[in-house]
Amino acid sequence: MNLVNEHSLALALQSLTRSLLTSRRSGGEIFPLADMDVRTFAASTWASLDIGPEDQRELLESLRAMFPAPSREGALETSVAMTPGAAAAEIFRTWEAGGRGIVYASSGSSGIPKLLPHTLEEVEQEISCLARFFLTVRRIIGVTPQHHCYGCTFGVLMHRCLQVPYSILPPLPSVVMRHLSEHTLVVGYPDFWEKMQQLRHRPPEGLICLSAGSPWSDASMEAMLQAGYSQLREIYGSSENGAMGSRQEPGDFALLDYWERDDVQAGDISGLLRALPSGRRKMCEAQDYLVWSSPRSFRPERRLDNAVQVSGINVYPVRVAQILEEHPQVAVCRVRLMRPDEGNRLKAFIVPREEVEDGALRQALKIFCKQRFSAPERPVKFSFGPAVVKNDFGKETDWP
Repeated sequence: MNLVNEHSLALALQSLTRSLLTSRRSGGEIFPLADMDVRTFAASTWASLDIGPEDQRELLESLRAMFPAPSREGALETSVAMTPGAAAAEIFRTWEAGGRGIVYASSGSSGIPKLLPHTLEEVEQEISCLARFFLTVRRIIGVTPQHHCYGCTFGVLMHRCLQVPYSILPPLPSVVMRHLSEHTLVVGYPDFWEKMQQLRHRPPEGLICLSAGSPWSDASMEAMLQAGYSQLREIYGSSENGAMGSRQEPGDFALLDYWERDDVQAGDISGLLRALPSGRRKMCEAQDYLVWSSPRSFRPERRLDNAVQVSGINVYPVRVAQILEEHPQVAVCRVRLMRPDEGNRLKAFIVPREEVEDGALRQALKIFCKQRFSAPERPVKFSFGPAVVKNDFGKETDWP
């Protein structure tokens, strides 16, 4: 079976459109297009979706970058009367004629954007291996973006492989809970599962709770198991390399079958080798410092590229701090990921330029952050002081 068809591109385009509308809304919908299935979206006109020509071009170029073909047949046509389905079909036609893979984009607003290509051989190998974890699944529900690596792999591509229905829902546990049925795979992330567990909902038979994108703490996994969620699955990987390891309970990850540790590079704690079906061996580097307990068991300890993940999205605290320092009332700023006992978002420490009431500055910074950052990039807690916090050795340190 071909994993990619016109429907796949329509799903990705719908996700790109939702992301665009979310970034440009002003107090409107929390989850744009939430009540619109992909077929309705594909048959709508750009005019009815309130998408103008400039945004339309941006969306279609993003889709064509995701599904590139060797020969680009000139500029994409735009028309308010055109439908997203027709545009997706045209891009699929050129991709099908010569496309050799899928290209995912890293976060562009919080660091230098990167295009991350995955060949069809790599994609098909990955899906074939992962599908064995989900042979009992009768339906997939996704609450993560379908144009990112994680959502595309376990939603757009996996439902094609398993030949089961695929639904996209808002990342709201109360909404998802109403749609659960037996033998459903829910493609979520740690924050979502923590909120789901707090509802104390009795899970249906065969529910598989999938998580990736950011670390799922051992404590949270244990709480889920104690609450009756008996089938957990956390995937370790990255947009650069795809899925690399898996675990079902607190503890180490096990490498997927086609990966092995690269012991040739002495002292390299992140080097991995991928054995492809063609016989080619590809050298890769994990995005984290890996601690190995055996040749095929590991735990990721920390990011290697200074990025952290919030709700499955890479964000760069240093870049966020630099932008906050552009605010006229901020002299110095430091941004960090919260400790596990504090939460799962970013926090900021602010040294004001002049004496100002903390509450007023906090409100001003919240408005500034909404204007400058995507939701995962926005610090949700602000602390203030006369100087950056340092320890007894003069080294900058964390703050409560």
